[in-house]
Amino acid sequence: RDDTIDQDLITEPMLQEQVSLFCYELEAGWLRQWEPQEIRPEVVARKQDWLIYPWLLRGAGTIAYGEPEAGKSWFLYLLAQSVKHGLVAKGPWHVDRPDDDVLVVNLERSEDSLKTRLWGINLSLGLPYDAGLSVLSAPGQPLSVLAQALERRKRIGCLFLDSLSRS
Repeated sequence: RDDTIDQDLITEPMLQEQVSLFCYELEAGWLRQWEPQEIRPEVVARKQDWLIYPWLLRGAGTIAYGEPEAGKSWFLYLLAQSVKHGLVAKGPWHVDRPDDDVLVVNLERSEDSLKTRLWGINLSLGLPYDAGLSVLSAPGQPLSVLAQALERRKRIGCLFLDSLSRS
């Protein structure tokens, strides 16, 4: 079998045209996934499945916004420990069921700062002072650098990110 291409059958301009057409159709197909779709309301309303009512809706994202030093990170770690340990905390929320697969991605604080915060949070929640929490720390790194580490983790039941502004 002769693997050479007869240059008289396919000219360079023809090849360029076919490659261009292929690339155009590939791009159009890729971009179609981002086109708006019409969504129609459902007749039957579903009960919301809250992980921590009214703060964390199961299967959804929650963003805490506030001024610098307003306590967003403290709140994040408080919620993370509550989810991990299935706590019914004093206050306006309850946790339906514990989730041992809680992961906090820390892009902001030193390990010493986290340990001090966690100690205070554990005491405030009535947990043993040394109750741990799974934390992936990479202060100053973009989230894209950690993507592979997150993908390798077999299961993440609930992911907390501190801080989105650092990602």
